[in-house]
Amino acid sequence: VTDGEVLVCGFDSRGAMRGLHHVEALMKLKRAPILPMMDELRAPKHSPRITSAPFYAKMELDTPEDAYSDGLLGRISRAGFNAIWLWGDLDEVAHSSVYPELDHGVRERQAKLRRLIARTSRYGIDVYMYLANRPLPDSFYQKHPGVRGSERRSYGGTHILCTSVSEVRQHLKAATTDLMKSAPGLKGIVFIVGGEGFMHCYTRKNTCPRCSRRTPQETIAEFSRSLVEGARAGNP
Repeated sequence: VTDGEVLVCGFDSRGAMRGLHHVEALMKLKRAPILPMMDELRAPKHSPRITSAPFYAKMELDTPEDAYSDGLLGRISRAGFNAIWLWGDLDEVAHSSVYPELDHGVRERQAKLRRLIARTSRYGIDVYMYLANRPLPDSFYQKHPGVRGSERRSYGGTHILCTSVSEVRQHLKAATTDLMKSAPGLKGIVFIVGGEGFMHCYTRKNTCPRCSRRTPQETIAEFSRSLVEGARAGNP
């Protein structure tokens, strides 16, 4: 900022946008188009800087209204965030050829995800999918008895899919690949394995005879690798 010029530069278009946001914030502080003469270089300490809309966890891709209005995206961007995360149960946001019967409204949610990614990109915001899964009902295990894992009666299910079975890991990889291919602009995936989000046989009390012969570290590393490999296969 000189006596006759305000010059804003960025490494890329997003950087220029961040610079303009900073100039805007300085003017808002003065409540007038007043800037000090200065030469300032700014860089983020952390990236990505992820947030999410309150009160909409687990519902962003299912509610008829859009949790992320243009007004909210503008506020998120001006607050310095460059990414949001959406909750997605894997079987609801991704198709798997291993267990196609788990597909319920997947293509509709993927279409909504693509539309959201297109809008968030205008505000310099990336989208990450927070992956989760749920126990499946007995009707599923009657058809696939060999993949029944630890008992967990919640969300309408009775048991966890046992990730010590190679077929289950193939399912996780195929589904994650499909998710990334269906939404090329999706920045990445997030999953928590310590008790919330992505369930496995060691999530609570382990009652799975297969996983009981293995360590938690071994089983968790194994299925985590399947998710990561699937994501990279869908979008390197």
